[in-house]
Amino acid sequence: MINFTPNCTFPTASVGFVQTPPIRGTMEIVWSCVSIIFLCSWSILHLKVPPQHRPQNWRQKARWKFALFCRKLKWMVITIFAPEILLGLVFVDFIAARKYTPKMRVFAEEDQIPWSETHTRFANQGGFLLYFPPELRGSADTGGGSAGSPGLGADGAAAIELAERGDRRTEKAQAKVVKLEDDARTPHFNSRRKKYVRRRERAINHYGPLPGTLSENFYNVVAEKAVLREQDLSANNLLNHFFADNLLSHLIDTWVINSRQLRFFRKKGIIAKLPKLEEEDLEDRNKGNAVVKLIAIIQICWMGTQLLTRAARGLPVTTLEISAVAFIASSLVIYLLQLSSVQDPGLPVRLVATRLPTSAEFGSHLRKVNVRFTDRVAANGPAIENDVIQRWSSQGAEKLYMCAFIGVGGLLFGGIHLTAWDFAFPTLTERALWRASALVTVATPVVDSLGYWVDFFFNAGSLTTFGWIRWTVTALSIPVYVAARLFLLVESLRSLYFLPPAAYQTTWTKNAPHFG
Repeated sequence: MINFTPNCTFPTASVGFVQTPPIRGTMEIVWSCVSIIFLCSWSILHLKVPPQHRPQNWRQKARWKFALFCRKLKWMVITIFAPEILLGLVFVDFIAARKYTPKMRVFAEEDQIPWSETHTRFANQGGFLLYFPPELRGSADTGGGSAGSPGLGADGAAAIELAERGDRRTEKAQAKVVKLEDDARTPHFNSRRKKYVRRRERAINHYGPLPGTLSENFYNVVAEKAVLREQDLSANNLLNHFFADNLLSHLIDTWVINSRQLRFFRKKGIIAKLPKLEEEDLEDRNKGNAVVKLIAIIQICWMGTQLLTRAARGLPVTTLEISAVAFIASSLVIYLLQLSSVQDPGLPVRLVATRLPTSAEFGSHLRKVNVRFTDRVAANGPAIENDVIQRWSSQGAEKLYMCAFIGVGGLLFGGIHLTAWDFAFPTLTERALWRASALVTVATPVVDSLGYWVDFFFNAGSLTTFGWIRWTVTALSIPVYVAARLFLLVESLRSLYFLPPAAYQTTWTKNAPHFG
């Protein structure tokens, strides 16, 4: 590698102003691009409300602070390497908020409280916790029950009352309850439940107590049996994991609810009225750093002006700058879709239930729980995970929208890389690989999204021959797509060692305010 050191003439006498040298170094190019990518990826993240751990000592506090930092760092890395995934999730959040805000306003007007799209988004971020006091846990089907039988339903309470009177039907009634519980508890669900309990206990030991206590109500068992029977799910079916995890998150007396569930509980009278939360209260919960956003905006404006000026003067642009522009474009779309969101809210609002849901209401509530993007055990405490797909329909339309916008994200991100089609590369092979990788980045999300749409509309998501073909193509395309993205990243850095001399020539934009 040939190292070139510019030799600039120093002034021979005291002067009032010295012009910037008309040259830029390699590291200048690198830092200007890297700073934009990191600033954008950090500032556009609007994460959900985290589990509400209460650290009891400095060790737990330090661990929890570090865990929150790693949580955001993880999503920053995902945003850098796969911005189209975040773009799809954010677009679904945007549509869900637009669809449910008018529906929420109907009840808000009845309760005479303010409600905006920001309130709906705050609910979808896990901003509302629903607490069931101990006095309500006597029955799920009648809203009351025996005081000595908390956590059982009407059937369970009746069995205990019969036992207390020494009735001959005691054994039969108790056996009925036990059999119902045994039928509902599949080995698959038991396994997931044990993992959840162990994970929750481990989290409490590491980070401190969580709100809510483990208290499995009888209607959970009834609803679980109804859901599993209706869906005809086997332990090997992926959907079974989603329903099992939905049930796991309700083993405690404090539930996190999204806007769809909040509206459902208000409609059924499980909560007396919607919470009163002013716009100022929501703004106070906003952790968005105005300084970081301002710096990011300055960097973006400077980068755009610089590239336009270089293009107008016929000066070369580097592939790293093209990659930075692709990321900027994706980040701007993500940011615009989240304008009405609260950024990184830390504390939820606690609501108190007036009664327990019936078994039927609980089953309906379960179907309104968000779908996880990945198959993992439920969160340690009452919280909405950051990889959920906000649900607004019972037909799964949100997945269609997400797949469609992931395809749009691929078109945007890969399409910008295609603008480097005729750039100078170290070798002809690398130029061909760049072109192929950019085309793969464009085509793969689009093809996979179209395949999902066709499978959804014509096969209703069932695993037909076409469904198996689609899953096979998707599975094979993922490593190809990852390889293409990695090549674009590596090549954008490698090509910096082989830039033409004119690439180091600067324009007037070097004197404009920027970092790098």
